[in-house]
Amino acid sequence: MTPKPTYPFLWLSLCLLILIAGILGFSNRSQVFAQSPDGTSEPTEGDKEALARQKFMEQFEADFYADPQSRTPLAATPCVGGFAGPYPCSNVDLLAFMPLNSIGAGSGSNDIWGWTDSLDGKEYALVGLTNGTSFVDVTDPENPVYLGRLPTQTSNSTWRDIKVYNDYAFIVSEASGHGMQVFDLTRLRNVVNPPVTFTNDTHYNQFGNAHNIAINEDTGYAYAIGSSTCAGGLHMVNIQNPLSPTNAGCYSGDGYTHDTQCVVYSGPDPDYQGNEICFSSNEDSVTVTDVTNKANPLLISRNTYAGSAYTHQGWLTEDQVYFLSDDELDEQNFGHNTRTRIWDMTDLDNPFIINFNDGPNPSIDHNLYTHDGNAYMSNYTSGLQIFDLSDVANGNLTLVAYFDSYTANNNATFNGSWSNYPYFESGTVIHTGIGEGLFITRPILDPGFSLFAAETVFSVCVAGEVATSLDLLDQNGYTGTVTLSTVNLPAGSAATFDPSSVIVPGSSTMTVTVSTTPAGMYPFTLLADDGTLTDTLDATLSIYESAPGATTLTSPTNGATDVPLQPTFTWDAVSGAASYSIEIATDAAFTNIVDSATVMGTNYTPIAALASSTTYYWRVTASNTCGDSAVSATFSFSTVDLLCRAPNLAILDNTTVIDTFVVGSSGTLEDLNVSLLASHTYVGDIIFTITHQDTGTSVTIVDRPGYTGTGFGCSGNNVDALLDDEGVDGPVENQCASNPALFGNPTPNNPLSAFDGEDLSGTWVMSVTDNAGGDTGTLQEWCLSPTLSTPANGALDGTVTDSVSGDPLVGATLSVTGWVTETTTDGSGQYSLVLPAGSYTVTASATGYVSETVTDLLITSGMTTTQDFALNLLPVPTEADLNLSQTAPLTVTVGQTFTYTLTINNAGPATALSAILTDTLPAGVTFVSATGGCVEAAGVVTCTLGDLTNGGTTVVEIVVTADAAGTLSNAAEIGAASPDPDPSDNTANAQTEAVAPPPGEEFNLYLPIIARP
Repeated sequence: MTPKPTYPFLWLSLCLLILIAGILGFSNRSQVFAQSPDGTSEPTEGDKEALARQKFMEQFEADFYADPQSRTPLAATPCVGGFAGPYPCSNVDLLAFMPLNSIGAGSGSNDIWGWTDSLDGKEYALVGLTNGTSFVDVTDPENPVYLGRLPTQTSNSTWRDIKVYNDYAFIVSEASGHGMQVFDLTRLRNVVNPPVTFTNDTHYNQFGNAHNIAINEDTGYAYAIGSSTCAGGLHMVNIQNPLSPTNAGCYSGDGYTHDTQCVVYSGPDPDYQGNEICFSSNEDSVTVTDVTNKANPLLISRNTYAGSAYTHQGWLTEDQVYFLSDDELDEQNFGHNTRTRIWDMTDLDNPFIINFNDGPNPSIDHNLYTHDGNAYMSNYTSGLQIFDLSDVANGNLTLVAYFDSYTANNNATFNGSWSNYPYFESGTVIHTGIGEGLFITRPILDPGFSLFAAETVFSVCVAGEVATSLDLLDQNGYTGTVTLSTVNLPAGSAATFDPSSVIVPGSSTMTVTVSTTPAGMYPFTLLADDGTLTDTLDATLSIYESAPGATTLTSPTNGATDVPLQPTFTWDAVSGAASYSIEIATDAAFTNIVDSATVMGTNYTPIAALASSTTYYWRVTASNTCGDSAVSATFSFSTVDLLCRAPNLAILDNTTVIDTFVVGSSGTLEDLNVSLLASHTYVGDIIFTITHQDTGTSVTIVDRPGYTGTGFGCSGNNVDALLDDEGVDGPVENQCASNPALFGNPTPNNPLSAFDGEDLSGTWVMSVTDNAGGDTGTLQEWCLSPTLSTPANGALDGTVTDSVSGDPLVGATLSVTGWVTETTTDGSGQYSLVLPAGSYTVTASATGYVSETVTDLLITSGMTTTQDFALNLLPVPTEADLNLSQTAPLTVTVGQTFTYTLTINNAGPATALSAILTDTLPAGVTFVSATGGCVEAAGVVTCTLGDLTNGGTTVVEIVVTADAAGTLSNAAEIGAASPDPDPSDNTANAQTEAVAPPPGEEFNLYLPIIARP
């Protein structure tokens, strides 16, 4: 790169300040030195760190507001001779530059994200500013339009972060009390007289400041990180209804998280495939967490590394095999060039660094993203740098393009490019300059193609065949025809492709046929070749000769007692097993299964807690393509009589952390006690509050023991106590022993009787607040010890008869809604049930009869209620009964021809006269042809089918071509001149997603390898 002149100006050290932000919330004890034994003022380590952070903050704030630079807009400028106007570049053209004052900015910009309108494909830049969020239409990237700004929720801040889900932007900031703004992006479609000032569509206030936000678009969950909750860890929010976000849980087991990427995992580790996994940058580690169960997130691994200074951010490669991570301070602290670490994530329990890549300059790395086989890095003073990932498996990254948007120097300082967004289908890449503004660029990269497969593991039983779809997508304007083949497919197996040559972009179906290959696991390669360029995918052919044998259960052991309410079930691996299905029931016959799951590995942890003091039974079945094993032996166990959580949750200075417990067992609370086990120095710092989220009842049970408004309260350490309104060890407020300081059976600060009369089931939250600096700890365990009121029983009996003859119905079933118990009538048509007092819905049913239901049936304690049922015979059908079903592909590519298959059946005894099928085609298709005497007019296909006799089936195929991207909904209806007693099944709909090649941001679903010349 061309060296740059040096200027004395330094901008704010942006992300380093998160290390020092804690100074804003320091308590009195952090600001007043502790007293030494001789009474002199002696600063603690916490005091020293606090003062150092305060000093850093003051210095960086001074740097930020010193010497602001003026900028002027710049029109489209190609990269020629190593420069695009004043900006050093290589293979990146400048399409437009918009300085800060042209996009509504205050003193600077920060994060950036993008949105593509699914309605018309228009592209928008969402630009984080110190004073809010700017929205810029970049559909015509050489003539961008500033549409307006959404002001900050509270105050200005250097930090703002934006992500998108379902046409909504979600925005957080380090501004105090900011929370999460939610903005409907479809409002950008028709902005009159821009720029305008926007307002929120809704606001989420269950945290204040937050450093960052991540969104998993596949699940509809947002993850606020670096917030004032969850010890700065993952604050999980359900945003599936964007206008009504709800708190979904918390993970704080590894403390503060600076950035994260959360995905539905499809990588190579079979133990976690299909789970929702977060890959987090946690200051001194890359931390991997399973957040599938939001109420019980699990730490998979915490991975530190040599030469770390501040683990800042990272992103997975598109096949989820590797993780590229940035350390924000190592360049500055250790003097090497921009360093990107490459983690092998093949085993999520044990990731490791295979190599690191040092860039050409000493600039600091900040944010990176991967797309189409490249890594797009915002490396502060070096601007936007693009690295080819085709040799990442060997630990190599190759710089193929750059646009240096900070012209002063390439030093290891916090000036220049904050972040970038490379995911627009147009190829436009946008990035922010902290003190400059919005850069709109277009990389000019070598054309190529990528091969994607819907699956790369093919399972066959002995002899047979298996098929999958393949997609070939163009990159950087590639055009050509590619031939498909396989390499190293074992003898006795063959692969065919339909078609075998594909015009890119295009699709093919691969079928693997196994004839004589013996059982085993066979790696092979899928090859796409145009004569010059190639692309490959690694695949595996798994051949099984029989179903697997039965597994052996290991834990909980048979007959185990006092088992935790969310135990981990384990069993032995079985040769030839591809998956395992576990069932957990409350009876040995497994008629009441309370939990079941199919997993790839040999362990399972229930999502919801089991009931306390209950006997359970469990068993496991192994499976593969050939079938299921014999069911394992059945083990039983009984759960503890406490409802316990053992989160081992870090309690950090001046923060509130929460742990969530979903209780499945139901019953009316007569009394509730709560036990606490926590390690914490200086327990006078801490407050414990228990909340029943379903009812809104909240009780503070420990409130800074010994603290009276001055001083610091009890200086003793640790908590091991059972809080009980009838406790015998006095008020917890007055306790302050040596160790543990809070002990035994004290009474809480506020009575737990506030929960009396509520139902035990639902979500319970334990929050722990640390109110002073210098002392921290861990919430090791907390338990609910409920006493449930037991209503006295009453009896329900009666007779079930035929409504016409009055004859008793033998074997009729009586079921009670919400109650496991059911019974059948005896030889006299009589039944009897014993039920707790209450109101019930009871249903009587018998074969050949119409069921009858009685609601609000009152059962009184100690009394018998009689309820008779007289059931009517089911009517004998005498008419035609048409039904219609429809199938269509789930996904097609724009321009692809595909078929709607409609099947009409007459299930009635009579003939359906003059049947007519009407099919309303979606707007995004063109009619090609149809079978069965059909005609098309104005998008409606009408098929005259004639008379359909009893049991007759007619199939109609309608062939169409997809014209535009979007959801294609096809609606069909069958009718006849004769009456139909059940028209509810006379209509059928099918939905197909039409995607424009290449398919936007669906890269996480595939395993791409980028072809290069």
